[in-house]
Amino acid sequence: MVEKGRFGWKQCFWLCLPALLVGAALRIWLLAVIPEGSYSADSPSYFETTVKLAEKHDLSVGLERR
Repeated sequence: MVEKGRFGWKQCFWLCLPALLVGAALRIWLLAVIPEGSYSADSPSYFETTVKLAEKHDLSVGLERR
């Protein structure tokens, strides 16, 4: 039989803790893996375009970046 009563924050925290731990582990893993995994021959062109946009507010796109 299910106990009737209020569902408290403490109970909610303990039920959600496994999902929070798995989510944190996945986020840390993705932050560690993605920068090395996504660097390719096109990356210097991409970084040049983002620096232009961020520092100079210039939205012109070079020939290599379409």
